[in-house]
Amino acid sequence: MIARAVMVGWLVLLVVLVARWWQSRDGRVRVDTTTAAPPVVTSAVLVSTPTCRTCPQVRILLDDLARHVDGFGWEEVDASKDVAFVRRHGVMRAPTVLLRARDGSFVGRAAGTIDRESLAAAVGATAVPVA
Repeated sequence: MIARAVMVGWLVLLVVLVARWWQSRDGRVRVDTTTAAPPVVTSAVLVSTPTCRTCPQVRILLDDLARHVDGFGWEEVDASKDVAFVRRHGVMRAPTVLLRARDGSFVGRAAGTIDRESLAAAVGATAVPVA
């Protein structure tokens, strides 16, 4: 009986820790920092699905950034229609925003509820646009 209670306690602790870890990563932009100079992000690819609930907000955010950041653009890939792209880039959920450098390589990503400030900082926006 006590062993079962201890096991349940450990399981609850594990679930809480995984949930906190997942929350800390949700929406945060991660940019490749292995290069000497930070990469210059010139475009983004939004990977979405027809049933994605938060994709419309991400579209608005990317439109705002495209209007406010010179030389920045974005495109959208429907994950249900371009499965090869999704697999090639390791996309696990929608929405995912992949950040592309000037040379065409992907240098960063954010998934889930995208954080406006960190995405704006990653693309070099001096002011964060508000939708």
